[in-house]
Amino acid sequence: MGREIQPGFEQTLLFPPANEDWVSLDHPARFIRAFVQSLDLAELGV
Repeated sequence: MGREIQPGFEQTLLFPPANEDWVSLDHPARFIRAFVQSLDLAELGV
């Protein structure tokens, strides 16, 4: 069946304070984010 879930009372946060903590420095998501932020959306008509 399922595994038993043990409480972690020493854990203070459910998620890390920043999403950056989840993504490694060489992850492709960082490139995509930088690329999208570099776009001039007003020039593209968005």
